Amino acid sequence: MKKYSLFGFFAELRDIDVKTVEDGCTKLAAFYHVDEQHLISECIHFKHHIYCWRKNEVPHPTISELYSLIKADSLESTFQNIEIALRIYLTMMPTNSTGERSFSKLKIVKKPSPELYVTAQTHVFVSNEH
Repeated sequence: MKKYSLFGFFAELRDIDVKTVEDGCTKLAAFYHVDEQHLISECIHFKHHIYCWRKNEVPHPTISELYSLIKADSLESTFQNIEIALRIYLTMMPTNSTGERSFSKLKIVKKPSPELYVTAQTHVFVSNEH
């Protein structure tokens, strides 16, 4: 499952309707095995909190800004599931490569070309001289 499909609703949390919030929370709760109703309740309350927060200055806060808001206002205990979910999202390794590419590199490792072998021997020979 792609990262954005689980956490993407947080990026639009301020502007989406409650049904979309519930759907996003349901997917996230099912994937991470957390209490769905508690997460939905937190998200709806957090939605209203961020709507009031600097609504003219930050019309579409990023997920990073939402996490910073929770930390800056010491809201970790109020929105603990959201804080954990945002922390998971922000610490996930972004990737734009596919598994197919990594396997194609494996072929090079298994069957190196003669040029690579000669280059490796040259490096070993040079390093032995010193």
